[in-house]
Amino acid sequence: MDKFYLYLDQRDLINLAEGRDDDTKGKLYQGISSGHVQIVLSSMHVVETWKYADNKAKQYLAAYADSLSPIWLLSRSTLFREEILRAFHLFLGEEVVTCVAADSQEVDDIYPPSVERHRIFLPFRKSALETLSPTSVVSDRNLYNNSFMQMLTFFEENPRIVKMVTDIHDCYPDWSTHFKTKVSGDLPGKTKWLLRTVQSALGTLNIENVKIENFVHMLDIRTCPAICVYLRIKDAINKDKAPIPHPSEMVDIAHASAIPYADAFSTDKRIWDYIRRTKINMHVFPEGYVRLSNTFKSLAGTMGCVDERHKTENNQLTTASTRTGFSVGASKPAG
Repeated sequence: MDKFYLYLDQRDLINLAEGRDDDTKGKLYQGISSGHVQIVLSSMHVVETWKYADNKAKQYLAAYADSLSPIWLLSRSTLFREEILRAFHLFLGEEVVTCVAADSQEVDDIYPPSVERHRIFLPFRKSALETLSPTSVVSDRNLYNNSFMQMLTFFEENPRIVKMVTDIHDCYPDWSTHFKTKVSGDLPGKTKWLLRTVQSALGTLNIENVKIENFVHMLDIRTCPAICVYLRIKDAINKDKAPIPHPSEMVDIAHASAIPYADAFSTDKRIWDYIRRTKINMHVFPEGYVRLSNTFKSLAGTMGCVDERHKTENNQLTTASTRTGFSVGASKPAG
């Protein structure tokens, strides 16, 4: 049975830790304990926690996050880079294995060290620190158990890393010149931003600019799901008649890179509305590139999705056992 990948909004993480919804909290623990639910976190959760003034609150939330046994999504910039590298190797006619439901330790167990890591696209890591690395897999097995708490300590000792992770505005395409006279059509500066992002990702490969420009021109952005989601949401914000987005909204958009790689993604109402307007779902992307990509305004909604998925899989198992004459865990005479 495939695990249900659930990406928690920072608000949900806080509410669960503080016991504001014990019923949902109990269901979540039950799902995690049974192996049915896999919590997904990212470096943005750690950054948001790191910013708290109350050190005791930081430690408490970090400890709770670790109790959820999360798997870690690559940091936004690293995920963008890995998506571009995969698309480029496919552009060159090379084979790339996509593993959207495995971490680096599992890949190490499946693929021998002789397999080139650039041939494996892997959005998740077992280690929190590993999500910041431009390379695919850490060499030290001890780092596989790196935790939220350790990541928090690392940020405390290396605040410059936090700036790299949170320097959102410099990483985003240009806004319209005047927010009150937003333009229609595509987001201004999108092509320029994409070219710059591709050049950064391919910088170590010594690729000629002409080939990079050809690649960008021919690139189907849907093959880079996190980038595609990001650009669509940015387009929606650009077309919105609302005032200038609050800086916290930019953080929410940074979290949104997880949407293609989670079965359920919880966020606040306004970001959810942007996602709804852009019609982002798994059918937008090529088969095998994403997970189910459902978005919700509340954790309660995501838990309902978990229950529905569980029922569907149980029905499929029951149907399969009836057809084959076998039940789960025990055999019975056919017919």
